[in-house]
Amino acid sequence: MSGIELAARLLALRPTVRIVMTTGDSERAEAARRHPSIVDEVLLKPVRHEELVRAVRPSAERTLVR
Repeated sequence: MSGIELAARLLALRPTVRIVMTTGDSERAEAARRHPSIVDEVLLKPVRHEELVRAVRPSAERTLVR
């Protein structure tokens, strides 16, 4: 199962989940970015701390507001 397939299954089970994917393969990153309805953010490894915070913060803030 690919990461996109897993993300789609997760969304089917829980539509409000936010998906941030990481990969070390630039071709896979580009492929994942072609699915914005499934994947919210794609980070290319190695991931810098600032990139990870930027990608995760919006979802974390939405969760805290509830």
